[in-house]
Amino acid sequence: MSDTKPIDTVRLGALNAAIWKNDAADKPPWYNVTLERRYRDQQSGEWKSTQTFGRDDMLPLAKLLDMTHTRIMGLQADDREVSQQAGQASQSTSAKARSS
Repeated sequence: MSDTKPIDTVRLGALNAAIWKNDAADKPPWYNVTLERRYRDQQSGEWKSTQTFGRDDMLPLAKLLDMTHTRIMGLQADDREVSQQAGQASQSTSAKARSS
């Protein structure tokens, strides 16, 4: 099993949305989401999770996805800011090297 972990998790009651960041050298990072519902097994009393959702999960899932979308938009804004700062630092270093 992989040691990879989500970069963030948005929770709403028993529902969880895990946000996964994907990086590639030739394009900006992008994000994927996995959803799960936690429940307590009636026989064993253990907490388990499922990716199956019932009718009563639909509206809370919609709210959770809205919250998750907002979080991803913030992460992408952070990525753009870091990229712009790196670009400015690179330009400044190049300009200093040319003037030397």
